[in-house]
Amino acid sequence: MQNSLLSGIRLWIVLILCVFGLTGCWDVNEVNDIGIMIAGAVDAAPQGKIRFSAQIALPSQAGPETGPSSTTTGKSTFVLSSVAGDLHAAESEMQMKLSRRLFLAHRDLILIGESMAKRGLDHLLDEPIRNPQSRLRTYVAVTKGEALQYLNVTYPFERVPSEGIRKIVFGGVVTDFDTDVSRFAYMLTTPGTNAMMPIVRLKPPVPGESPKFELDGLAVFRGTRMIGQLSDQQGRDVLWLRGETTRGTATFSIPGRRGYVSCELLHQKTSFNVDLKQGHPIVQIRYKVINDVVENTTMIDLSRSENVELVQKTLADHVRSNLLRTLLVLQKHYDADVAGLGERVYRAHPEQWPKSRLAGEWDKEFRNLPVTIEVDANVRRVGMTRRSLTSQSKQLD
Repeated sequence: MQNSLLSGIRLWIVLILCVFGLTGCWDVNEVNDIGIMIAGAVDAAPQGKIRFSAQIALPSQAGPETGPSSTTTGKSTFVLSSVAGDLHAAESEMQMKLSRRLFLAHRDLILIGESMAKRGLDHLLDEPIRNPQSRLRTYVAVTKGEALQYLNVTYPFERVPSEGIRKIVFGGVVTDFDTDVSRFAYMLTTPGTNAMMPIVRLKPPVPGESPKFELDGLAVFRGTRMIGQLSDQQGRDVLWLRGETTRGTATFSIPGRRGYVSCELLHQKTSFNVDLKQGHPIVQIRYKVINDVVENTTMIDLSRSENVELVQKTLADHVRSNLLRTLLVLQKHYDADVAGLGERVYRAHPEQWPKSRLAGEWDKEFRNLPVTIEVDANVRRVGMTRRSLTSQSKQLD
């Protein structure tokens, strides 16, 4: 009896002592105590400094519209800016203006003004990589003009304006650009390649409307400094040269025929072959592409196999000529291998790379790099009608 009583007392003592260890989440961050940064913008400031701007969510406005607004502006975000020597100093100065602790983990986009990109990004890359609160999957893009103005533009489809930019450029709806902090750093540190970054611009508004975002090509970097810009079509060609294209539409004319044919890419497979001849690389790229015909304004009857073969050959020639023209711009105008062909050479012959002049003088080698491109185009479907309505109506006449 006495032993059972002592055992019970000991059990209660142990349970009481355990209660003191259950103190809850001592480092919890309540939503009401943090300011969630959704996007950032970096612009060049005088005296070598930067102006960092943050788009911060207003929790009462960021959710679905279920009732009347509790604010007078109706906006889901507000923008705050500060000028400092680097990103962390700017964020610290910005924190002095906020009643809530700045929270970076939800920042999924950083916009960089064109003048800042041309100055160089040496002082911008360390913080997003080193700071454990910042995500390496944060997307980065260059803007035409100052980046700050893009955070203040409303976008009709998205409650958060920066989401419109992110989905247009990186959402896979328009292109296959996937440049985030991690990938940009990878391109900077990989032998035989130059970095690239998509460019966004504000389309001039028509009367009565606000400006809209649109993709404006590709920024070409040498090191961390932007040295030029490729057009939207050339940017898509770079993705082809890198073997990263999964979507796209090609519109071309048939020799000797009026009108155009448009084909939508369904699937493409890219293979690279790299040979070394007397220490100099030769690159061969082969594409196998499968397409659907989505529009035909020519008089060609696509129910005839010879006409389908003509479309396939013309499509292959069209893709090949575009890629060769863009490659020539990269080689002769920029001396910048954003196509990543140097990386292909390095991966194909890693033992030869450090022993040859390729490692230290790839820019010069790339300028005269022989590249052959072969395109095998196949049309899987020609649509619901074989001949265009124009040709059928003319036959009726």
